[in-house]
Amino acid sequence: MLLRKGTEVYGLVVPLLTPLKDDLSVDSVALKNHTARLLNRGVKNFFALGSTGEFNSLVERQERRVIEVVSDTVGSHGVVLAGCFASSTDEIISKVKFAQRHADYCVINVPLGALTNEFHFIDFFEE
Repeated sequence: MLLRKGTEVYGLVVPLLTPLKDDLSVDSVALKNHTARLLNRGVKNFFALGSTGEFNSLVERQERRVIEVVSDTVGSHGVVLAGCFASSTDEIISKVKFAQRHADYCVINVPLGALTNEFHFIDFFEE
């Protein structure tokens, strides 16, 4: 992935909350306002879809919406790290392919199979 000039991560990285509406859909307006408020207060590094939060609860289209909203709001004024967490290599790769178009960095988890088998570990990173 090609990164914008000056996208080094240093300093505080703020994990973002994902606001939801009553019907459990992503509240894009609240997410944009939350991100903009932090940006206006000097936050430069935004981590969307952290590993201990909502990734287990959201479907992929909701995750994509979160990444799009945060990326559009931050623009060139900060750095977006997108959590690309899943239980299989194929799911992680799919999420990374999307996130690479919008975020500056993708944060992944290594599936259990890759952690317990050296060949799966090598294959995971080759994919």
